[in-house]
Amino acid sequence: MPLERAHSGCYHPFLINTTLQAIDLSQPGTDENRGLIGAWALVYLGIAASNSIYQYQNFRFATRVRGALITTIYHHTLQTRVADSGDITAVSLMGTDVERIVNGLELFHETWGALVEIGIACWLLGRQLSVACIAPVILVLLFVAGSSKLSFSMNTAQRRWIEKVQERLRVTSAMLGDMKAVKMLGLSGVLLPVIQGFRSREIETSRSYRKLLVAMLLLSLTPINLAPVLTFGIYTIIAVFWKSQTLLLAQAFTSLSLISLLTTPVIVFIQTMPVVFQCVGNFDRIQEYCNYSAQTTNIPNDGEGPPTPCSNSEQETTLESLALGTLPKGGLHSHSVVHPDLRLDGHGFAWNRSSADPVLHDLQITIKRGSITAIVGPVGSGKSSLLHALLGELVDIPLEHGSPRQDKVDPRAREAMAYCAQHPWLENHTIRENIRGSSPWDLKWYHCVLSACALETDLAQLEKGDFTRVGSDGVKLSGGQKQRIVMITKALARAVYSKRSILLLDDVFSARIMMLADKIIVLKEGRVVDAGKPSSLAQKDKGYVKELGLCMTGSWDKMPIETDNALTAKEVSPTAGLTSAISREGDMNAALIEDPTSNAPTDLRRKNGDLSVYGYYLTSSGYAAVGLYTLFMVLWIFFIEFSVIWVSWWSEANETHPNEKVGMYMGVYATMGVLGTLAACLAAWVAFVSIVSNSATSIHLDLLAATLKAPFRFFTSTDNGELLNRFSEDMELIDMDLPSTALNYTSSILPSPNNVSLSRLLTIIKATISCLAQVIILAIFSRSLAIAIPIVFALLYVLQRFYLQTSRQMRLLMIEAKAPLYTHFTATESTSRSGGTTIRAFGWTHDYQRRVARLADCSQRPAYLQSCIQHWLTFALNVLMAALVVILVGTVIAWRRQLDIRVGGVGVALVILTGLGETLTRLIRTWTRLESSVGAVTRVRRFVTETETEDAEQEPKTADGTIAPWSRPGAVEFEGVVAGFTAPGSSSLSTAGAVLKAITLSVQPGEHVAICGRSGSGKTSLLLALLRMVEVLEGQILVEGQVAVAAGAFAAQEADAFRRCLNVVPQDPFLLKGTSVRFNLDLYSEAQSEAELVDALHRVGLWELVHAQGGLDTIVDTLPLSAGQQQLFCFARAIVRRRHCSILVLDEATSR
Repeated sequence: MPLERAHSGCYHPFLINTTLQAIDLSQPGTDENRGLIGAWALVYLGIAASNSIYQYQNFRFATRVRGALITTIYHHTLQTRVADSGDITAVSLMGTDVERIVNGLELFHETWGALVEIGIACWLLGRQLSVACIAPVILVLLFVAGSSKLSFSMNTAQRRWIEKVQERLRVTSAMLGDMKAVKMLGLSGVLLPVIQGFRSREIETSRSYRKLLVAMLLLSLTPINLAPVLTFGIYTIIAVFWKSQTLLLAQAFTSLSLISLLTTPVIVFIQTMPVVFQCVGNFDRIQEYCNYSAQTTNIPNDGEGPPTPCSNSEQETTLESLALGTLPKGGLHSHSVVHPDLRLDGHGFAWNRSSADPVLHDLQITIKRGSITAIVGPVGSGKSSLLHALLGELVDIPLEHGSPRQDKVDPRAREAMAYCAQHPWLENHTIRENIRGSSPWDLKWYHCVLSACALETDLAQLEKGDFTRVGSDGVKLSGGQKQRIVMITKALARAVYSKRSILLLDDVFSARIMMLADKIIVLKEGRVVDAGKPSSLAQKDKGYVKELGLCMTGSWDKMPIETDNALTAKEVSPTAGLTSAISREGDMNAALIEDPTSNAPTDLRRKNGDLSVYGYYLTSSGYAAVGLYTLFMVLWIFFIEFSVIWVSWWSEANETHPNEKVGMYMGVYATMGVLGTLAACLAAWVAFVSIVSNSATSIHLDLLAATLKAPFRFFTSTDNGELLNRFSEDMELIDMDLPSTALNYTSSILPSPNNVSLSRLLTIIKATISCLAQVIILAIFSRSLAIAIPIVFALLYVLQRFYLQTSRQMRLLMIEAKAPLYTHFTATESTSRSGGTTIRAFGWTHDYQRRVARLADCSQRPAYLQSCIQHWLTFALNVLMAALVVILVGTVIAWRRQLDIRVGGVGVALVILTGLGETLTRLIRTWTRLESSVGAVTRVRRFVTETETEDAEQEPKTADGTIAPWSRPGAVEFEGVVAGFTAPGSSSLSTAGAVLKAITLSVQPGEHVAICGRSGSGKTSLLLALLRMVEVLEGQILVEGQVAVAAGAFAAQEADAFRRCLNVVPQDPFLLKGTSVRFNLDLYSEAQSEAELVDALHRVGLWELVHAQGGLDTIVDTLPLSAGQQQLFCFARAIVRRRHCSILVLDEATSR
C-alpha cells in the first residue's frame, strides 16, 4: 500500500501542470479538459482508498504483534524461577516496551515507502528543472546521513529513559501493594517526596532524549523549508547568467509540488528511522528478559503430566467422618501420583547464578513418603530457601568449582507438590476462586476442605459467603482470615483442595507442628546441623530444639483448636469488658464488598467531553510556555504559507518582466524559509523541554498526592492493578509518547494513529492556525471556491461531533481495559507475594497463560474498534477533500472566462487546496484523537478531584497547632468506641454494621497487653481504630488524657502525622524497593547519628549481613533477607524510634 500511495501521489505535479496549461489555453469545452475533472477525482479517491486499506491492515498486524508479545512475556514470566529473575520487570515491558514496538511497527512501512517516493520525486524534478534538481537531492542526502547517526544516540537515550520509568514503576508498585502498612506507619507524607523524586529523575533523564528530538526536528524541517529556496535559487542563477529561460507559473507550481513530493517522504524517513532503531532496542530488552528463563528447568503444568486427582469423579472423599490420625501414610491421594522419597545428596543452592556464596550448603536430606518433616532453625538459617530449592526455584550448584549439577529432585515428586508460601498470595477474586485456583471444580470436595480448614464459621460471617471478593492481596480480610483462606496460615485450604500428595508448608503452624512431626531437620547458616525424631532431639543436652523448651509428645487429637468463643477478660487482662463488645470482623468485610456493576461509567462526560480538562492540562503545562509555543507556531505558519503567495507574485512578474528584481524576490523567499525553520525549532524546544517537563511533573504529583491521601477503605475497594495502570498507562499517554510520532504531529507533516495529549494539543494549535491561513488565502485566490468553504466546515463539524461521541468513550475503554492485565502481571511477577512460585508449584502455568491471552484480547478490543472508526473518518475526510478539488477544477475549467480567473490564482489555489486537504484531515483527526486521548488526563483529573480524602476535624493539637507527640509514657483508653468501615459508595456507617461495638478498655503506662481471639474477632480492627483507619461512630480514644480519636472524620495530612506519633510494627514487613537501608531504617529522619542505626541492626542480628552487602547505603531489595529477617528489620526500625514514641503497637509482628 505505500507503493500505491506513492503512485497516486506522483500524479499531483502532472495534474497541476496540465490543469494550469489547459486554463491558460482557454479551451474549456474540450473532452481533454473535462477529463481532467475525472482525473483529479480518480487520484483523490485512489489516495483515500489506498490510505484506508493500508492503515487498517497495518493496525491489524500491529494488534497481532502486541498480543503475541504480551503472551510471550507472560509465558517467560511464569517460566522464570526466582533464581533467574533479573532487573527488567514484566510490567514495564508490557506497559512501555510493547507499546513502543507496536507504535514503531505501524510506521515501519513508511520507511521503505518513503525511499521509493524520494526516488520517483528526484526523477520527476530533474525533468522539470534540469540541473537545479541537484540542490534538493544533495540536501536530502546530507540530512538523511545526519539523522542516521542521530538515531543511534536517540536509541541509547531512550533506553536510559525506559530504565528510569521501570525504576519508578517498581517502587510505585511496591508502595501500592503495601498500602495498609503505609497507612499504619503514617508514611503518606514521607513517601510523597520519595516517589516524586523518582519521577523527577525520570523526567531529567528524558531531557537529553527530548533535546535530541529538537535536533531531529531541525533535520526534518530544514529540507522542506530550504529545498525550494535552493532549487529556485540555482534555477534563477542559471536563467540569469545563461539568459536561457525564466521561472513561469506552471513550472513554478509544478516544481513546488514536486519538491513537496521529495521533501515530505524525506521527513517521513528521517522521523521513522529512529523509531525502527528504537524498536530494535525494545526487542533487545524483551529478548534479555526472555533469556532469564532460558536455563530454567522444565516446570510441570496443568497441560502436562498425570491428571489432577480432583478430576477423578469416581473417587470422591469426604472428611466429615474421617479423623486426621487415620490418614494413610502414603497421603490421602497417594494412589494418584506415585513418587519416590525426596532426596538431596550433597547439594548446594544459591538465589542467583552469579552468586558466589550459596545460601544452602552440602545438604544431606531424605524425606520419606507419608511422613511429616519439620524444618526448623533460627531466622535466616535457610528454611524458606530449602522449600524453594525443592520446588526448583533456586540454582543447584556443586560444592566445588564447576558447572551446575543436574537437578536431583524427581520430576514425579514435583508434579505432586502443593506449596503454601509464607506470605499469603491472594488474587482479587472471590474466596471460592482463590481456594479452587485452577483445579477442576468438585463441590463435594470443596465443602470438605472448608470444614477441614475451619473456614465455615468465617464464611458464615460474610454476607456473600465464599462469593466475597477478597481485594488486592486480600486487603479486605483480616490477617488470620487471609492466612486460613489461602492456607490456615498461608495457603493450606488451596493446597488441600488441590489433592496433591506432597505439601510444602512455609511457617504454617509455627512450633506446634513439631510435636507431631516424624522427623525434624535443624538448619543453621544454610547447613543441616541436626536431624532426627522430635523426642530424641528434645532429650539432647543442647541444641536448637532443646532451647525451644517445647513438649515433644503429642497427637493430632491434642492439637489446639480455635473456637468461636468471644474474647474473655482473662485473655486481655487488664482490659476487662473488651470481648463483650467486639463483634465479628466479617461484618466489616461484608460492608466492603462492592457490586462490580456499581463502577459502570454512566457519566455523560464520557460521551460529551469536559472542556475544563483542557484548562487543567494547560495549567499543569504552564500558560507562559503554551503562549510562547503558540507565538512561534504563528510565525512558522506565516512564513510557510506566505512563501507560496510570494512564489506566485514572483512567477507572475517573470511573465511580463523576465528575471527582473531577482535578488529581491530570491532574498525574501530565502529569508522566509530560514525564519520558518528557526520558528519551528524554537516552538519544538518550548514544547519538548518546557511543556513536557511541567505537565509530567505536575500531573504525576497530583495523582500521587490523591492516592496517598485516600482513606484506607478506598484501597479495600480498588484493585492495585487499576491504580498501577494510572501511574503507568495514563502517564505513558500524557508524557511518554513515541517521541518521533509526537514530532511528526508537531510539525504537522506525517499523520499517525499514535500520540499523546501534549503533541495533539500543540498540533491543534498549529493545525488550526495553518488551516485558517490556508482558508484565507484560498478565499482570496479562488473566490468561487470560497462559497463552498462554509458548507465544508459545517459538514466537518457534524462529522467530528458524530465521531467524538463514540471516540471519547472508546478511548477511555482502551485505558481501562488494560487494568486487569496490570493486575495479573503484578500478581504473578511479585516475588514477595509468591505469585509466580505458587503458580509453578501447583502446575497452573497453562491455565494462567490462557487467562492472559484472554485478557490481552479483551484489552485490545476497544483499541481495534477505535482504529476502525478512525479509518472510517479518514476515508470520509479524504472523499470530502476530493469533492472540494473536483469543484475547484470543474469551476475554473468551465467558467474560466466568465469569472475572469487568473492562472496564478488557480496555481496558488491548487497548491493550497492540496495542503488544505491534508491540514483539514489532520486537524479533525488530531482534534478527535485529542478528545479521545485526553481521556488519560480526564481520568487523572477526575481521580484527583473525586477521590475521597481523610478529613481533619477534632485533632489533638498543641499550642503551636501541631499534633502532640507522645514521647513519655501515657495511658491509652477506649471509651465506648463503635467503629467500622464505610461501604464503598456510602456516605455513612450504621451502628448495626460496625466492627467494634461499645469498646471500653484501658492500657496503663508500662503494661504489655495482648489482644487475643480467633480470626475475624476484631483484633486488627481494634488497632486500626487506634490508627484512625476505620470510622469511629461513637465514643473516643484518649492518649495521655488527650482526645486522640473521636467520632467524626479526619484528614490525611493530620491523620498521617498522628500515626507517626505511634511506634507501629505491622504484620507484613514494609521495605520500599529501590531505596537504601538507611532510608528504610530511619523513615522519619529521627536518628541522631549513624551509630544509632548500626546499633539497632546489631540488636536484631542483621548488621553483619548489611555490612557485608555494602552498609547502610545499600539498596534494601538487594539484601538477601528472609521473611523473618525482614520482620527483624522492622523491629530495628522500631528500636530507632523508641526515644520519639512511647507507645509500641505490634500487629502479629512475631508471626514470621
